[in-house]
Amino acid sequence: MLSGLFVQVAHADEIRHATFPNVMLGTWAETAEQCAAKDKTNIVIAPAKYRDGGGDCAIRWIVETAGSGGINYAVHSLCTSASLPEKTQLKRHSFSGGKHD
Repeated sequence: MLSGLFVQVAHADEIRHATFPNVMLGTWAETAEQCAAKDKTNIVIAPAKYRDGGGDCAIRWIVETAGSGGINYAVHSLCTSASLPEKTQLKRHSFSGGKHD
């Protein structure tokens, strides 16, 4: 007879969050000029949601990992389309490094 205890193990190099860490809050853009111009490609991050040109996204969970260029965040969210509010979809975005204000 074989018996054992099966335990789900979290990887030591991954930290799971329900909201964005404070260092991620604000407006993110590819360039400082786009950020200052309130460009539609900018991503605006609040603690439990973010918005980009495609619509609004509610955070489901975030996985933080260390990378060679700094901390990486894999964001799993439920998004609503800006042009079709009845359309929702699950999305996964990755955020790492860069500048924001």
